[in-house]
Amino acid sequence: MTQHQGYIRTRSGRTPKAPIQSGHQGDVSMGKSGGGTKSSSRNAAGNNNGEGTDNTDRHNIVQIKESGLDVPASFSETDMFDTLFEWNPEPPNSQFSGTRDKEELTKQFALVKQTGCLTSGQINGDQQAQNCQKLNAAAATVDMGLLKFKAGTYKYMSSRNNNFSNRAQKAKIDVLTDPSNPLLAPVNVQAQAVDNTADPAKQTVQLSWAPAGGEPYVATDGKTYTGVTEQYWQVAAYKVQASSDGGVTWFQLEECSGVLPECEVSNLTAGTTESFRVRAGGEGTGWSTPSTASEAAIVQTYDSPLSESCQSQIAAQADGQYLTTGAIVGIVLGVFAGLMLIAVIIFMLRRRAPPPPPPADYK
Repeated sequence: MTQHQGYIRTRSGRTPKAPIQSGHQGDVSMGKSGGGTKSSSRNAAGNNNGEGTDNTDRHNIVQIKESGLDVPASFSETDMFDTLFEWNPEPPNSQFSGTRDKEELTKQFALVKQTGCLTSGQINGDQQAQNCQKLNAAAATVDMGLLKFKAGTYKYMSSRNNNFSNRAQKAKIDVLTDPSNPLLAPVNVQAQAVDNTADPAKQTVQLSWAPAGGEPYVATDGKTYTGVTEQYWQVAAYKVQASSDGGVTWFQLEECSGVLPECEVSNLTAGTTESFRVRAGGEGTGWSTPSTASEAAIVQTYDSPLSESCQSQIAAQADGQYLTTGAIVGIVLGVFAGLMLIAVIIFMLRRRAPPPPPPADYK
């Protein structure tokens, strides 16, 4: 049994012994069942305590109430095959085609689509090829289609080999109401500044990213490809956040919420450094953790004439070559005060000087 993308697929000959959990709100699929691996274990036991045709294993799926018992539950006690959805892979001309209700699904999973079965009065041993009670007429592999189970816990077993003392062919499926496997964070977030010449004060950044597993890689042919995993199909939407203070605080970019792995962010302050991160969300899975911070996700927006002037002033101030407005005002006031002081001194000196002597012919 393997688990992939929240779906469980069963192949014959490997009935699981451990509990299986589905993290996808009931989206569970029972795939292939009923058939076999070749086995010599039946003849290995001296007391021949196996069942069915020699040297073969066959498996079905029947619901049980208690894991400690090897007895299938009665039909009235079963609920495993009272499903939300089922897909039947059989062609229209097959005797097993058509929509399957709880009764039909229970029957097909128990008898694994055997045909030509002997009646109870015709059965006289577990080696008869058409002894369907022992699954002897089952094919090696039987495709049971897809099922979407309702939330709940379902215990089941294979009824053929339940007399073996050295193995317990039982399992349990827990179909959760709430998913337990959130999506992984997006990867390869790229931020590229775009010059907004129409309004330089409001700048633009073009963003792109990929779902988890979408990192580029070099294949054996030497070419670079973009990776694709099941995360690509699980993502239902993205959320993008931005930070203008180095990641201390983040704000949501509503214009970037959607299904596309790209976005144009507008109305950003010119000449500022912006950081970006992305989260992925699936149907019923909640939101992933934010994408990992990287240099590619940090960009400085294009400057406007005003922001460029401010940047120049900041650089000059850092070099000690820039005078602030206050300093300039102070210098001007200082010069003015100095000139006023000089004028006052000259005035006072002139006021204290004695008057010139009278002319010589004055009488």
